[in-house]
Amino acid sequence: MDSEYIEVFVEECKSLLTDLNNLLLELENNPDDVETMTSIFRIAHTLKGNSAAMGYESLSSIAHAVEDLLDSLRQGKKKMNNEIMNLIFEGVDMIGLLLEEVIESGQTGSNPEELISKIRSNLEEEKEVENEGGFTVQVKVNPDSQMKGIDAMLILKKIENIAEILSSSPSGEEISDGKFRDWFELNLKGSLEKISDLLGNLPQVNDFRFGKKKDPPSEQIEEAVSLTEADDEKVIEDNSAGYEKTRLGDKFRSENIQSIRISIHKLDELMNLVEELVVRKLKLENTLPQEVKKGIGSEFSTFDRIISRLQDTVMDLRLIPLKHVVDRLPRVVRDLSKSLGKEVNFVIEGKDVTVDRTVLDKIQDPLIHMIRNAIDHGIEMPDEREKAGKSRTGNLTLKAMKLKDHVVIEVSDDGKGLDVDKIKEKAIERNLITEERAEELSDEEIYNLILMPGFSTADTVTDVSGRGVGTDIIVNTVKSLGGSVEVKSEKGNGTAFRLRLPLSMAISQILLIRVGTEKYGIPLKEIIEVKPRSKCEIRRAGGVDRLVFRDSIIPVIHLNRVLEIDSNVDGKMLVIVTSLDDRVALACDYVLEQKEVVVKSLGMLKSVKGISGISILGEGEVIPILDINTLQEVNK
Repeated sequence: MDSEYIEVFVEECKSLLTDLNNLLLELENNPDDVETMTSIFRIAHTLKGNSAAMGYESLSSIAHAVEDLLDSLRQGKKKMNNEIMNLIFEGVDMIGLLLEEVIESGQTGSNPEELISKIRSNLEEEKEVENEGGFTVQVKVNPDSQMKGIDAMLILKKIENIAEILSSSPSGEEISDGKFRDWFELNLKGSLEKISDLLGNLPQVNDFRFGKKKDPPSEQIEEAVSLTEADDEKVIEDNSAGYEKTRLGDKFRSENIQSIRISIHKLDELMNLVEELVVRKLKLENTLPQEVKKGIGSEFSTFDRIISRLQDTVMDLRLIPLKHVVDRLPRVVRDLSKSLGKEVNFVIEGKDVTVDRTVLDKIQDPLIHMIRNAIDHGIEMPDEREKAGKSRTGNLTLKAMKLKDHVVIEVSDDGKGLDVDKIKEKAIERNLITEERAEELSDEEIYNLILMPGFSTADTVTDVSGRGVGTDIIVNTVKSLGGSVEVKSEKGNGTAFRLRLPLSMAISQILLIRVGTEKYGIPLKEIIEVKPRSKCEIRRAGGVDRLVFRDSIIPVIHLNRVLEIDSNVDGKMLVIVTSLDDRVALACDYVLEQKEVVVKSLGMLKSVKGISGISILGEGEVIPILDINTLQEVNK
């Protein structure tokens, strides 16, 4: 099968699964919401139909089983309870697993039959209560019929004489009006043998098939098969099951295509080409003789502007709403809180904030780990919260916002907060800090100790947390993206993890500086001001140089000392930069020029403190890009 079709199928199914999970959570909280139930049922039906049309039988089978269970709820034959809800979620998870296998190999590998049997067994309990003798029959009207509506009506009349028609798909009126393609379906109560004899002798019937169970028609099927046939109809169908049809109506005929799907691989290739173009432009700019530059100055400026616009356009194409990741998190919260016996209200703010797709790909695991920590370590058990004068339900919030060229994502809870003394004790026990150093640290600095590798205050290791691995994933992933992590807490009132991430990757504006004989880049977006040291007021306090800057005092980081570089000038220029909510002054020897560069990850060296990436200038010179946040750590 063409990989392009598989890719489109998988992307659509993943989107449907996300919507399905979130709608199921709504239904769990409000079982009587008819509109939500209808939406859920339609998604399950679409997943079943699309999977069957693509030939993925195991996917179609599990989706069909879930659909039947949902339909039983929809028809009021079963009542919502934890067992049924968990069965539905298990089915949704199995669909997700099979989709992942399709992504990896183009085929499904797992066998869902055990789960399907489990769901069917639950449905069989319902059947024992219902009247015996119920079955379905799918009837195909003779395709040569000139009046298929009348022929269908005659078939219905004949059947009504010997059996009870419980329901039909589409409705009886639509069948009599001929508003179906070839097949219609009836749920009957009566003698299967008599119905078989009747249909076998009716000239209006071309073919018929029986089903063993009653399967009331879905609104989705009714809507699809009642559409009038048209030459411009696009159909994905299985005539024996009446799968969903998608029709392009006349009203769309005169419209132009407004959007298309683009493969991520092609987008990455385009990005790489733009990066290469930027590098070549820099090389050309640096190698052209001065007299040639003057002669083509105007044309070169136009060339430069076109490249910049192309770069901006490609960067915009790579920006994807955060909702593609965070919409999957309510299900994570639901499962974790239930497994731990906790009650959690989860709120998401800013899901429409857009970030680079590379960032989006990598932040899912950090977000899940922050949520796990909040539910397991932060939010108390309902009885414990009640004793503390809080509501039994804990509040967990994920909030995203844009700040200049960064996105800040904060995960906060209203739980018990971090215990400063316990963190100190564990840090000393694991030889992460000395007792003397622990006494010198502020509460904010102590909170951030939990981000150190292997750190955990959990007394026991559980399936949810306690190994100290979660914070490693958060810190390492965020730093590999050129971002930073910060922890804030208030005992008894909760904890907040704040991630600061770049909106986009690869091409950046930097300020080129020199320390000794070495050159470094500072991201331009982090710079507040550049000042000669001679015009600054610097005070010495606690063994640290501090700059008086705009009615505040900020620390000075001497780059030659932190980076261990010999310098005769010893930092005659100060570059004032932002670091999360803090400001620091970087002392360098010379400020050279502003550059537009392609920034590459350090790869295996991503743990190098003080450096976030490297850039190669047009002349082939390698320039390290400074990481302001880890520079502060090295400076301590």
